[in-house]
Amino acid sequence: MKSVPTIDAHHHIWRLDDLPWLSGPQVPRIFGPYAPICRDYSIDEYRGDIAGLPVPSRNPCRTLAPGRYRRHIGRAA
Repeated sequence: MKSVPTIDAHHHIWRLDDLPWLSGPQVPRIFGPYAPICRDYSIDEYRGDIAGLPVPSRNPCRTLAPGRYRRHIGRAA
């Protein structure tokens, strides 16, 4: 099968310290069990995960800290 170059248009890199909902007790969520992601996921790990795949480009987005995001949404409403 021929390998097709892919642009990774959406991926997440996170630090557990920045995501309190991943640090606390697990509660049922619409997306199911999430224990496997209750840890840091660094850019180095992401690069390792895509190593050897034809991903010539990616499109990372930097998110706002949760509190800043809520204030941003409040001002926009």
